[in-house]
Amino acid sequence: MTTIDLVYDGHQYTVPDADLDQLRQHVLDVVAGAPAFWLTANHGAGSYRPVELLVAPGVALAVSVAPPQGVQGSVPVEAGPAAA
Repeated sequence: MTTIDLVYDGHQYTVPDADLDQLRQHVLDVVAGAPAFWLTANHGAGSYRPVELLVAPGVALAVSVAPPQGVQGSVPVEAGPAAA
């Protein structure tokens, strides 16, 4: 489990203690016809506000692994099958 950074509708969010591969698969399932779902995420810096993001076909969503606390820069993530 790791913290995932999201960009949703141009705004940044985080999902703590999440599985990146599981989230990717859930999103791919929705695009393939599974029902939309609400994703709980945090918004803000310092003191987070919990928010619910609707994941559905046509909604732009970008995900990446957040770097570990105290580390600057990006953390390499192995490309999944959708990136090929």
